[in-house]
Amino acid sequence: MSNRKFEICLLIILIFILTIIVSISGCIEEEEDCSDCTNCTDCYIGINSTEESKLFDELDGIVKTYVAGKENITDKSIIWTSIKFKSKDEAFVSATVNNKTWDGTWKHSDNQWNPGEDFKSS
Repeated sequence: MSNRKFEICLLIILIFILTIIVSISGCIEEEEDCSDCTNCTDCYIGINSTEESKLFDELDGIVKTYVAGKENITDKSIIWTSIKFKSKDEAFVSATVNNKTWDGTWKHSDNQWNPGEDFKSS
């Protein structure tokens, strides 16, 4: 009888260990690699919602000023933007105005946001 209890305990421990291993490997596989992320929604690397909101407001204003200057527009309120952060220092930005779309990467360095070489109108 005690041999049977030992086998049951061993089986329960084995199931418990396997459950942990499967759970850990599932979490690792589900993590998203944001290195090639374009227009991602789940790649907020190290940004909490308060910080993301602050960065969004900051970058949104800068992008609208940049696009307004390029398009010779004085009313920035007609520019619609979409910003998806890849990290605290990089974001994919899309801005639409007058049936023209500007898309590309913006990077933050030296305390300022700058458009990447790929930020162009189409």
